[in-house]
Amino acid sequence: MQLVERMSHDSQLWNDLLWTSGGALELPKCSFQVIESRWDKLSRPFLRGGLADSCLRVRNGDHEVQIPQTGNYASRKTLGVHLNPAGLMKTQIKMLQRNSKKFEDFVLANVLTCREAQMLYNAIYLPSMTYPMAVTHMKAVECHQVETRFFQALLPRMGFPRSMFTAIRHAPAS
Repeated sequence: MQLVERMSHDSQLWNDLLWTSGGALELPKCSFQVIESRWDKLSRPFLRGGLADSCLRVRNGDHEVQIPQTGNYASRKTLGVHLNPAGLMKTQIKMLQRNSKKFEDFVLANVLTCREAQMLYNAIYLPSMTYPMAVTHMKAVECHQVETRFFQALLPRMGFPRSMFTAIRHAPAS
């Protein structure tokens, strides 16, 4: 496959350039995806699944490392965000749910003042949970599912009833 040969050449070039400048590719963290579209009988495009027959190898010093290929429907973590070419957000949603659960457990296990609960929400929870939002797309229902249990634990500690409307909760403090 010509594309994979070109990727192999380019990855070796990058590895050599980084090595020359005193760095190196973190080869165990490297992977590649071959993104190929196909069309159905109605001429609608879809992303081809599966893996290519070719493999990618990079020589690093005295040994050669095979770079694994991941499928187009498999998510990979890039700068803290789980993405895949197909645009599926299942893995990212699971990670956000896991993170929200950790915050919920923290709130339930500790006695927090109203000020501490507000600081936890504004300074820690919001930045960590909204960080991937710039490059992901999730439905409002999915976001609500991620945050519901955390808010059920946090709201009483902030001095609000659990049944408070979301629109009021997100309104400006003034």
